[in-house]
Amino acid sequence: MTDNFDYSFNITIVGSEQVEKSSIRKHFASNIELNTLYDPTIRVDFSSHIIKLDEVRIKLRFWDTAGSEIYPQISPAYYIKAHGIIMVYDVTDLYSFGILESYLSKALKLAEEKTKIMLVANNCDLIGNRKISYETGKEFADAHNLLYFEVSCKSHEQVEYAIVSLASLIVENEKRNEYILKQKNNSNVGSTHSREAARDSSKCNLL
Repeated sequence: MTDNFDYSFNITIVGSEQVEKSSIRKHFASNIELNTLYDPTIRVDFSSHIIKLDEVRIKLRFWDTAGSEIYPQISPAYYIKAHGIIMVYDVTDLYSFGILESYLSKALKLAEEKTKIMLVANNCDLIGNRKISYETGKEFADAHNLLYFEVSCKSHEQVEYAIVSLASLIVENEKRNEYILKQKNNSNVGSTHSREAARDSSKCNLL
């Protein structure tokens, strides 16, 4: 697979420790990972993957903030430059769900308005140990207009589908913005031509 693509998007993965953020990224990358590196100074894993949606090739650059909770000073950049943010919690861990408000608040404060945010509930296969119901997670997501998926890194359930869904939404939004910009540019060109025509007409009248 060559490193050619139509779009390139930054995806930041956040969540409390032990919710298997890295496992989600690594599972998705198992068949399509192009390159991975780890920066020990800031405790962030970087990996790049190319996927194909219809005829569009998309490069996804994942910033996995696993362990970076103890390095809060590095967090803002990974929100500001993100096209998509994945917030992960563990359905068997109440703390991981309770801290979502903090991550969401930071994302809404620092990320661009067009940045898409997805809530991912991990370990949905651990039915007997579940402490956060599907309804509770979905209610939180709906209240904040977030995409919502329950996944299992262990059984591989829904992981790839969730990330591809986020990528699709980002592409759709990007194409919409491109269309709006194109229409605006066409409008500006039309206005310029109209002004030039008006000036030419005035010159003719003076003659």
